[in-house]
Amino acid sequence: MKNTNKSAFIIVSIILISVCLRGPITGVGPLVTTLQGIFGLSGFAAGALNTLPLLTFAAVSFATAFLSRKAGIGRLMLISLIFIFAGLLIRSFFGSIGLFAGTVILAAGIGTNNVLLPVVVKSRFPGHIGTLTSVYTTLMAAFASLSSGTSVPLTNAFNSVFGAGRGWQFALVIWIILVVFAFFFWLPNSGERFDGSENEPAASETRRRSVACSSISWFITLYMGFQSMCFYFSVSWFATILQSYGYTPVRSGLFNMLMMLCGLPWAFIMPIIASRTRHQSFWGALIGSLYALGMISLLFAYSTAGLVVTIITNGFGSGAAIAFCMVLFVLHTKDPRDASSLSSMAQGVGYIFAAIAPVLMGALFDSTGSWTVPLIIMTVIGVLCAVCGGLSGMNRMVDTTIR
Repeated sequence: MKNTNKSAFIIVSIILISVCLRGPITGVGPLVTTLQGIFGLSGFAAGALNTLPLLTFAAVSFATAFLSRKAGIGRLMLISLIFIFAGLLIRSFFGSIGLFAGTVILAAGIGTNNVLLPVVVKSRFPGHIGTLTSVYTTLMAAFASLSSGTSVPLTNAFNSVFGAGRGWQFALVIWIILVVFAFFFWLPNSGERFDGSENEPAASETRRRSVACSSISWFITLYMGFQSMCFYFSVSWFATILQSYGYTPVRSGLFNMLMMLCGLPWAFIMPIIASRTRHQSFWGALIGSLYALGMISLLFAYSTAGLVVTIITNGFGSGAAIAFCMVLFVLHTKDPRDASSLSSMAQGVGYIFAAIAPVLMGALFDSTGSWTVPLIIMTVIGVLCAVCGGLSGMNRMVDTTIR
């Protein structure tokens, strides 16, 4: 009974942490114009608000596996929640410097827990990997959409309470409430290592190769990278592309939210399906193909048919892709320590790719004056995502054994 209660407590903690991992970031995009007016930010500086979190995710992802072995996963996740808490406060209430510094600090906390959450699931709930991954990835996607859709209305509401020009501070810091709940629920787990190392001799680490020595690790890593490029390109430019076709900003924003909402069912279903199949190659290839179709159909989104196809395919792809990645980290590793290392490697590379895509495609648009070339390139990236997705789903395990 005691173990059952502890497991339930950990599940609630996982849920609370997951809802803190996207909302604090995605709420910024709709407020960029407001922040430019308040702080006098240049276009480059405003763009950095969207790029800094991704670069920070990449940096901390590479370091997380090492840090978790030193500090223990439980303690590192608690420290990460403190970073998110501090970053939210600094971003909202310490001026223009705090806006950027706070963004980096909270992104460091979010990026670390991005890597470690799948490891906790593999460590404590190996028989329920698909279900729990479905739950927390769906919540991440849902709260990302919620934050994106409510940050402007909340800003307007808080402006009427605290004065014009201050509403954005409270609209962005409001996530701190969920972070506090997550902190206190996770606190009893802070002494847990979650990697099985407490049952291994101290010298066991020397008997492992790097996960980078395994080809399946690189297939999964490249898949993470290509799907990240597709997702963050869509997040950054979808509404702008629609506006170039003559849609109003309001309608473009609504279609953008609709696209994100279309991904929620797939975010929930995909880990369950993947965990119950011996080979996941078909699903990995399908997700990449949906992205490729979504990118090429975006060229024709000025028509109703093209817009519908784009919303459905990009939406389904975005919901399924990240959930599929998270479950690959645990299905293709033998133990939590390898899962941590693979998650660290794949997310580190993936978020570098994610940071490159919006900037590079925006630069191509500036130089060509058209979205045709960027969308053709993104279609090719979708095809590469399909290829790597198929290879990632092969029935193979990451092998770190030294023979």
